[in-house]
Amino acid sequence: MKLGIICPVKHLQDFATQSDFHLILPHLYNEFPEYKEFYRERIKQGDFVLQDNSIFEAGTSLDCHYLLEQAEDLGVSEMAAPEVLGDADESKKLLVKFLDYRETMGSKIPVFATVQGKTFQDMLDYFFELNGIDEVSTIGIPSDTDYVSSYSYGYLSPTLKKVFNRLGLVQEIEKTRLIGNIEIKPVHLLGLGDGVELQRQKYISWIRSCDSSTAYVHGAEGICYGMRGLPCEKITDKLDFGSSLGRQLQFHAVHYNIQMLKQFVKM
Repeated sequence: MKLGIICPVKHLQDFATQSDFHLILPHLYNEFPEYKEFYRERIKQGDFVLQDNSIFEAGTSLDCHYLLEQAEDLGVSEMAAPEVLGDADESKKLLVKFLDYRETMGSKIPVFATVQGKTFQDMLDYFFELNGIDEVSTIGIPSDTDYVSSYSYGYLSPTLKKVFNRLGLVQEIEKTRLIGNIEIKPVHLLGLGDGVELQRQKYISWIRSCDSSTAYVHGAEGICYGMRGLPCEKITDKLDFGSSLGRQLQFHAVHYNIQMLKQFVKM
């Protein structure tokens, strides 16, 4: 499994270069021109770059015209279609509109679409709907899964609830795949509640990659991963991409966390 490391712009060279897989956020292009140029260079070096739609950071997806224009300019490996958080039906409408626009523009960039839904069953149903759309190359499964499911029942920790919800969703997909002999498209795990989840997810053959800022966010607070994962609840504050580390101890903690996550995904 590939691991994408998300960190502030000032530390891209320090941390993001420790992987050849990247998820990038197009809302940062204008704010930080050096951000876009850094990933332009990574693409030239042969790295795999997935352009997101910035919905988690902005609350709504960026305009499909802007997304496609920027993706073509950079020459990204893959790009996320627009979507609506928690709404499979509206996400499907935006996806169809985007696919039509992409065809009109003659773009050949592979399309990434994310599973949305309000319930566990919504997410499962929409996953298989996306899996059946030829134009969708890769499917994203978000970490921010707050629905009620039997897989997370009884856990008091909000972090563990999300971890076991996604583990449960992946388990149901795998069960359906085996029973029905269904071919599953490559899957990307969007973000992490706790990186310990990767110790299980790495054994699922169709999970291709994962991205997360957890190594940086927690390392910046002096919090280090252990073999059981985080020693605390996940920090839920959004990453400030204009920030930087002030102490060497923080720098070492981030590096340590990256190495731990790499160990988690190592077969």
